[in-house]
Amino acid sequence: MNYKFYLNDKLYILYLITNQEQKVKEQVNLNKSLVFYNYPSLIIDNIFNNYLSLIDGKNYILVCYNFHNRRITVEDLVKDIYLNYNNYLILNRSDWYNLWCRKIDYFEYQKPYIKDKYPLLYSSIDYFIGYAEVAISYLSEVNKTIKSSSKDNLTICHKRIHLNDDLNSFYNPLSLIIDYKVRDISEYLKNLFFYGYQDDQIKKLLLSVNSSYQRHLLMARVLFPSFYFDCYEDIINGIENEDKIITILDKIKDYEDFLFYLYNLLRESGFLIQIDFLENLNFSH
Repeated sequence: MNYKFYLNDKLYILYLITNQEQKVKEQVNLNKSLVFYNYPSLIIDNIFNNYLSLIDGKNYILVCYNFHNRRITVEDLVKDIYLNYNNYLILNRSDWYNLWCRKIDYFEYQKPYIKDKYPLLYSSIDYFIGYAEVAISYLSEVNKTIKSSSKDNLTICHKRIHLNDDLNSFYNPLSLIIDYKVRDISEYLKNLFFYGYQDDQIKKLLLSVNSSYQRHLLMARVLFPSFYFDCYEDIINGIENEDKIITILDKIKDYEDFLFYLYNLLRESGFLIQIDFLENLNFSH
C-alpha cells in the first residue's frame, strides 16, 4: 500500500517496494541523473542517506512531486530527455525483436494449458500471435533496411501509457524504463483507438517522430498487439475475468482499419517499407 501527503504545496508519495531490487536501484540512479534536467519528481533519501526506508518490516521509497497534477496530454509524450543510458541494462527495453520473440514462445507454450479453462483466450490467441509475427517480421526488415541516426538515441519511456494517466504516474521514477521515443507514442496511439481519438491528435503524434527509423519502429509497434497480450496475462493471473477480452475481440476489424489509417498517414510523411496485408486493404477500401 502506498501513502501520500502534502508539504509546502508539494506532493509526497511513499511507495511500497516489493521486489526487483536491481531494477529499483537503476531507477534510483536514473532519477538522480535527471536532477540536472529539472525533472519534476525526485526520490528523497532518508536520514541515513538511503533511498530505502524500512517501515513496519516493509521497504518504501519516498518521492516528491513538484507540479500541479493533471491528465497527460499529447504534448507530454513528445518531450525528449537524452542521457547516457549505458549504465541501465535492466531498464533498457529497446531490443524489441528478442523481447517479442520470447513473449510469443511463452504464449505458444501456454496454449495447451488454457484450452479448457479459458476458451475465449484459446480460440483467439492464434490470431493475435499472427499479428505479432507480422510485427516481428516487419521489425526485422526495418533493422536490415533502415539505418538509425543520432535522432534515434534512447530516451525515458514507460512500460505502458494510458489515456487517463496523470502526471503523477507519468513522472513516477519507479515506472520509468529506457527505450525509443516512439514506444510511448505507439502505446498511446493504441489506447486512443480504444477510447476515441481525433485526427489532429494522431497527426500531432506522428509529426513528432522526425526520423525514418523511428517512423518504421512506430509502425512495427502498433502492429504488435500488446493490448491483447496485457489483457491475456491479467486474465491468466486472476486480475481480470475472461470476459474482459471480449472488448478487444469485438474491435478486431476496427483495429485493422486503424492500422490501415496509420500506415497511410506515415507513408505521406516519407518512405515506409511495404506491409503486404495493409497494401491489400488499399484494394478493398
